[in-house]
Amino acid sequence: MLRGVPSHSQPRVVFHVGGSKVGSTALQRALTARGSRSKSGPFRYAQWRADGSVGDAPPSAADSLGGYAFSPFQISELAAWDLRRIAAAADAIVSRAGSTPVVLSNEGWNSEALLLREPHALSRCRSIFGTRGARWEAVLYVRPQAAWLESFYLQFGIWAGREPDIFARNMQNGHEGMWAERVDALHDIGFDTVSVRYVPDVVDDFMYGVLSLPTGSVGALSVANRRVSLDLLLLMLSDSRLRPDMHSPHVEFLIERMGSEWDLPERPIPPLLGEQVVDDVVAAYSDDNARLMTLLPPEQGEAFSRDLNAFVESRVGTETMSRAQLAALPLDHEYMAKLSAGALDNVMRERYGYGLPTADDHWSEALRHHPLVSRLLPQGSTRAMWAARAVDRLR
Repeated sequence: MLRGVPSHSQPRVVFHVGGSKVGSTALQRALTARGSRSKSGPFRYAQWRADGSVGDAPPSAADSLGGYAFSPFQISELAAWDLRRIAAAADAIVSRAGSTPVVLSNEGWNSEALLLREPHALSRCRSIFGTRGARWEAVLYVRPQAAWLESFYLQFGIWAGREPDIFARNMQNGHEGMWAERVDALHDIGFDTVSVRYVPDVVDDFMYGVLSLPTGSVGALSVANRRVSLDLLLLMLSDSRLRPDMHSPHVEFLIERMGSEWDLPERPIPPLLGEQVVDDVVAAYSDDNARLMTLLPPEQGEAFSRDLNAFVESRVGTETMSRAQLAALPLDHEYMAKLSAGALDNVMRERYGYGLPTADDHWSEALRHHPLVSRLLPQGSTRAMWAARAVDRLR
């Protein structure tokens, strides 16, 4: 839903406020990698830091384990700010916008907005969003709630020891996933424009649909986050060192980077929410979804309803799986073998210059290509040839 039409003469400040937790990491990676540090780029990616200061998102974050930067600032803290500090933050954000937008991202801002009901807090928020001659826009991506709750459970709830059905019920009670409510809340805290969207590719849509960048102008884009595989999930459930809490996805990030190189199998996670829980979820969100249909573009609303119904159909006759039942599933031996070989090979290459033996002549090959040998015996020289023959005889 759009309230008002953005003026091309005004600087654009675009807040990705998350929503469905689907594609947020992929989007933040794309924003981190492609955001400019000048007003002449396609867009400028800013960071609202936890201490309230504002700066450009560090491009070095693209090389970190997670591969992205985001804005950790909690907008609820604005309630305790004075007007001078709010004005300084607004100026710091808007000053980064020129003829191209400035973008900030935090997938939790939509939930915070829902909790800001006290008049003083709303007043403070309104004094920053929609000020300083800029157009302040919020972008909320949504997803059918039953599928979203199952995905969200695997990201957070399971690591807090919750059961899937109890987690889903608690989320409903906290109005998480009430997308239409969130649109209202984002308007209430002062955003000029709130866009709610349901698309298969969040990164592509944000770059070309929201920011209106020329198609292909920011290069190849990642379509979506890779979902954790069953065997990695089982490993993390069996050893808390691999996933000590819901906010420590470091091993997942590592496997996401190395999985293809190590050729790890990717078994899908079986259905967790059974037919009865899914039916209860659909009923709990029916009124909010009816309003959501009036906010989404017609074709996106139709896709939302179609995908919701398909998910419901897929769970007919299934039972909800408990955390214990999930953890008791057997590990794939092929996965463990490839994970171990890949990890050991990486360590050996990093520490000793060569990896696991891959052929009968591995050791002679390792010697031939060792940096010291290469310096003493230049490749192609007579000395190098005789040394290689000697190594082969000794082997």
